[in-house]
Amino acid sequence: MALRARLNDAKDAVLEIVDAGPIPAHKVALGQLVPVEDVKPAFDGRLEALAGPVLQIQSGKVLRVWTKVRRSLEEQKQMVKGEAQRRIVLLTGKNNLQDCIIKELNALMRAAKITDKRMNGEAVTVEEEVEADALRVFNVKIEAIRVASNNLEVTDPIPLDYADDKYWPIS
Repeated sequence: MALRARLNDAKDAVLEIVDAGPIPAHKVALGQLVPVEDVKPAFDGRLEALAGPVLQIQSGKVLRVWTKVRRSLEEQKQMVKGEAQRRIVLLTGKNNLQDCIIKELNALMRAAKITDKRMNGEAVTVEEEVEADALRVFNVKIEAIRVASNNLEVTDPIPLDYADDKYWPIS
C-alpha cells in the first residue's frame, strides 16, 4: 500500500501518514502531501528484528527508517536449541521429534539390556557387541551435537550463521 505524509507548513515535521488514495475534499487544504518511502535493512529474522520506524524528512519525501536489532539472547538460544534438535532428528533418520525420541529411548533400553547382561555375568554375543558399539557411536554423535549447542548458547551475541556446519560436528 502506497503512503503519503502530510507535512506542516515549515515542512520540518510530519503531521500524519495517510493512504495514497484519493484525498478527501476537506483535507486538500491541510498541507502538502509527499511520498513516503520505507528504508529497511536486510536482516536475518531468526536472530534479528526490525525496530522503528523513525521518520525523516529528506528531499521532498518522508523516509520511514527501520533499524536492525538483535533478538533477546534467550530467543537466540532457542534458535540454537532448535538447530540442535533438527540435527539430532536428522541423525536418527526420523522425520519428526516424536519418532526421534522413540528411537533414542529404544536405543537406551537396548543398551541397558546389553549392559545388564554383562553386569549379571551373562555372555554377550558378537552381534550384541556390534550392536552395543553402534549404540555407543550413536550416543557420542548426539552428545557432540549437544556440546556444540551448549558452546553456541554461551556466545554473546550468537553468530548469525549459527546453523552453518562449521559450528557443528560432522554426523
